[in-house]
Amino acid sequence: MRYMPTLTFQVICFVYSAGLGFMLGFLYDLVRIVFYSFTGNDRKLSVVRDLLYSFMCLAATFLFLLVMCDGKLMFYVFIGEGTGLFIYLYVLSGIFILPVKRKIDKMKHRFLKIKSFLI
Repeated sequence: MRYMPTLTFQVICFVYSAGLGFMLGFLYDLVRIVFYSFTGNDRKLSVVRDLLYSFMCLAATFLFLLVMCDGKLMFYVFIGEGTGLFIYLYVLSGIFILPVKRKIDKMKHRFLKIKSFLI
């Protein structure tokens, strides 16, 4: 049993946790898209969406700490996760979410045209 993790292990955990934060950012965009496609507005049901996302982040972080750090709370893991999340949400999220929202709006518009034609 190691009491103090080596520097190499800490760097690996930091990089993996940054990757986890990046994936959690992508998951947030997927949850936003699902709620947007059903409600038509990104702000409706935002409390439910945020609670669902928070629970998924909590579970992912807990499992990551359990597997990688033997269940120990390491501050650099949270810093790495926050860094990855920040990079995704502020750099890549706009590139990903806007075209998808436009596609969903076009599909809804086409569906409404077909619906009005049939009725």
